[in-house]
Amino acid sequence: MIAFTLLHALRLPATAIWTPIADPLHPDPVQTFFSFFGCILGIGICFGIIWLGLCAPRKFLQTMATTDGLSGLLNRRAFDAVLNRELGREYFGRPMALLLIDLDHFKAINDLHGHHTGDDVIRCVSRLLRANSRPDDSVARYGGEEFAMILNGMQLEQAESVAERPRAQIEPLDGLPSSLNVTVSIGIAVNITEDTVASIL
Repeated sequence: MIAFTLLHALRLPATAIWTPIADPLHPDPVQTFFSFFGCILGIGICFGIIWLGLCAPRKFLQTMATTDGLSGLLNRRAFDAVLNRELGREYFGRPMALLLIDLDHFKAINDLHGHHTGDDVIRCVSRLLRANSRPDDSVARYGGEEFAMILNGMQLEQAESVAERPRAQIEPLDGLPSSLNVTVSIGIAVNITEDTVASIL
């Protein structure tokens, strides 16, 4: 569209400088040039619109297949694929820490405060975990009240420091009933060369 606009922006002064021949069936070289490239760009725009129309639902379906609807994080299937890919890299010099995060007594929260409040807890914790992750990390809702994080390039001590931030921030979560005390338990493992998905989990 930008190229199409620029082409016609150039055509205006060109037409003023080189007055076109009156016979439209035999245009001069300047108008022939602009007409030819205008047709090519017009066809390109049509194909581009068709391509966008095909890509939009495909991207939407891919997002639906890999994202948990409630939390907006990766779902377990997508996270397992990422974890398997990270463990299957050809180089093993780069460490990787895996965090498994479990909401304590989540069933009691649902029983005492209702499933709507339970969903709010899931959403609040998801936002907090995403805020404490880097673009290179992966965060997922691993189960009903379980979350998982892959921290690339981190040793155990660094991962412990990262895990402590959301653990401390989860307790005074905003937007939840004041009587609700949310806590989490976090397990940490750092990969070794022989690790598989099952062993590190």
